[in-house]
Amino acid sequence: MATQKAEKEPTTTYATAALQVITYKKLQNKINGVLKQYGLNVTQWIIMGRLREKKSGLRTTDLAKFINVEVPLITMVSQPLLGRGLLDSTKSSTDKRAKLLQLTDRANELMDTVELRMQQQLQGLMKDIPRQELNTYFKVLQTMQSA
Repeated sequence: MATQKAEKEPTTTYATAALQVITYKKLQNKINGVLKQYGLNVTQWIIMGRLREKKSGLRTTDLAKFINVEVPLITMVSQPLLGRGLLDSTKSSTDKRAKLLQLTDRANELMDTVELRMQQQLQGLMKDIPRQELNTYFKVLQTMQSA
């Protein structure tokens, strides 16, 4: 009869909090390690990813709502991306007062490179986790985010 390794579930709030914090730090260290090589931070990476999904562009207010931060943070974080030629700022065709941020071709190329490197880096951390369990994990995060 095969014995399975018993999985220990956190039973107290402090154990749950410790598990979350320790895991978060491991993920952040891996992610930040890759992004630093390309002169990016996590907020910039999220902005670029969201703009990649919304090819027509987004206002800073839309980006701020998406990641639940104040608009000035988006403005501050996007300035270096504009300066590096990774973002363009254009006027909205529907509202001349609004400016839209969009990715440049250069940014899309950089994102392809970083995404590949990021997947390689995270693969080691997640190598022993079955795909179904990862999918469940992401569903749990999405459910908690919308709560």
